[in-house]
Amino acid sequence: MPSDPAATTACLTLRRPLDGLVYRFRRLDPDTFAREDRPELTLRRHPTLGWSMHDPLSGELTGRPWDDAQRHAPEAPAPGVWVSRLGAKSHVYELTHGEPPPGGGERIRRAQPGDLAAIAAFDEFNGDRAAEVAAATCLVALDGTDQVAGYASWAPRGLLGQPFLQSLCVRPEARRQGLATALLQAVRQQARGRWLLSSTEDWCAPMQTLFERQGWERCGALLGINRDGSAEWFYRVALADPA
Repeated sequence: MPSDPAATTACLTLRRPLDGLVYRFRRLDPDTFAREDRPELTLRRHPTLGWSMHDPLSGELTGRPWDDAQRHAPEAPAPGVWVSRLGAKSHVYELTHGEPPPGGGERIRRAQPGDLAAIAAFDEFNGDRAAEVAAATCLVALDGTDQVAGYASWAPRGLLGQPFLQSLCVRPEARRQGLATALLQAVRQQARGRWLLSSTEDWCAPMQTLFERQGWERCGALLGINRDGSAEWFYRVALADPA
């Protein structure tokens, strides 16, 4: 048996089967794992509840293993089903020890200054990525080799005081692998407000399909606003956290 069990479980991975969204947690101390993209969100060993997650502000329970045996495992939550709830939304995840399996899914984290060159190589949008990275409003999706394969950015109060998804872009060779869906879901989880808003051209069927499949609704249009004369269609989706 290893002399330092904590060292054998330095990383936990939560993967959502519904859409492949992946979160990775790193061990901070014997009783705490911190989410890699949002370190303020932690998975801790609670004195009575065992391994669980709680809202950092309210202390409300937001996640726990499905099985009691998982919750009270001595060194880390045992692999298995993990359930989470935030507001009216609930999700089921698969918890595993270690890194995501090769080819087993993307992972999402906050963009870092060192990612800017990789983003610039495939970025199709205007805007200041460096400012978004500094403001912690830019996420990247990493592929199975830990390379930046896509990014998404949003303005916290971009339109009518509501968060606005400004950019979502995936490397051409990495498309149709669920990265755009995972990024969209991750922004939706991190944005704060009543609605997450965005827009796309009336001819951009792939983006329209992505929005609709994720439960967004079309809420308006600006006719002839784009340089090519096309209309800009606006979409919205409700957020769980109205802060």
